[in-house]
Amino acid sequence: MDKRIFDGVLGISCLENYILGILKSREVDISRLYCRSLIDPQKLYKDIFIENMTYETYREIPSIHSIAKQLGLIKFIFVETNRGFDIILKLRKLSQNEYLLVRVKPEYLKEKFNIRLWRDDHYILVFMKNSEIYFINDKPLAEGVLTQKELMGAYDHGYMWIRALSPMNKEMIDNSMIQFIDLFHSLKSLNYANSISYFETDREVKTKHMLLIYRVALQRTIEFLGYYFDMSSYMQYILELNKLLAKLEYDILKKNVNICGSTDIIFFIINCNLMFYENVEKELRGV
Repeated sequence: MDKRIFDGVLGISCLENYILGILKSREVDISRLYCRSLIDPQKLYKDIFIENMTYETYREIPSIHSIAKQLGLIKFIFVETNRGFDIILKLRKLSQNEYLLVRVKPEYLKEKFNIRLWRDDHYILVFMKNSEIYFINDKPLAEGVLTQKELMGAYDHGYMWIRALSPMNKEMIDNSMIQFIDLFHSLKSLNYANSISYFETDREVKTKHMLLIYRVALQRTIEFLGYYFDMSSYMQYILELNKLLAKLEYDILKKNVNICGSTDIIFFIINCNLMFYENVEKELRGV
C-alpha cells in the first residue's frame, strides 16, 4: 500500500480520504459510498451563509466511514488516550485487514510539511513495513518511514482503529441505490426559494466554501450514478465549477470585492442543480 491509494478519491476530510483509499486498495468500488452525497444547494446556502458552517466543519453530508460501516464494509473505533506507546503495541499486532489512523499535532504538520491545514484534528495512516513504521499522508500527499520517537512526538492523544470486513456484494450495491433514491426524492420535496439574501461580510469566502462543498457532492453523485448510466456528459458541470472556483480564489487573493460575482456563482449552482435533477429523474425512471 502506498500513496497511490488516494488517486481519484473524493473525501471531504482526511478520515474520509483514508477510508476511501483503504477500501480502494482492497478493490472495493468506492463510488457506492457516495450514495448519500447529493445535497440541495439552497439548503447548503442557508448552512453556509446563515448558520456559518464551513467546508472543514460541514456535517450535513453523512460521513464516508458511517456509510461504509452501515453497508457492512468496515467497523471502526475512535480511541482517546495519552498512552502513546499503545500505538506501537497496536501497530505490531495489526492483521492484514486492520488499519490505524493516528491523530497528529498541528505543530508536527507545520514542521514536517511547512503547512497549516484547515482543521487541527489531522490523521496519518501508519502501518508496519519491513519491520519499520511507515506512514502515508493524504494532503499534502506524502509517505515515508517514521522512527518510534518521531511517531510518539507527533501523536496527539487519539487514534482510529479500522477493520475491513466483507467485500462489496450485490446486497450492498442494491442498498446503496435504495439510499440514493430515497435521498433524491426527499431533497426534491424541499423548498428554500426564499432563502437567498444578500450578505456583504466574508461573502467571497463563504461562496468559496459553498462551491467547494457542492463541487465534491456533485462529483461524488456523478461517479455513483456512473455505475448505472453514462454520466460522461455531466462532467461539464464539474469543469465549469472548477473555472468558477479558480476565478473566485483569484478574487479572494487580490481582495477584489465582487458581490455580483458571488451572487452569480450561487445562482449558477442552483440552476446547475435544477438541470442535474431533471436529467437524473429521467434516468431513474428506467431503474
